[in-house]
Amino acid sequence: MSEYISDNTNNNASDKACDNENAVLIKEIKKKYHNSWVQLRNACNYYLGNDVNFSTPQFKNSSLQFAKRMTKATGMGAAEILNWMKK
Repeated sequence: MSEYISDNTNNNASDKACDNENAVLIKEIKKKYHNSWVQLRNACNYYLGNDVNFSTPQFKNSSLQFAKRMTKATGMGAAEILNWMKK
């Protein structure tokens, strides 16, 4: 059902510019720390209370740290990051 819910938050130019700025930040941090999209997705789901199976404790720790960096750099929450990743 959620795929039918319209996200009207990015209808104006400033929101789209913000999305582009966040995309640049996320990609820079991802590259700098050698993290993966899977790590970001898993950590965001974990922070939202979803069941996530991290393969090792080290993978969990690095994933959670990656998500913390992203939320701090972008000001986006876990749900917002997941929605951005779906675009």
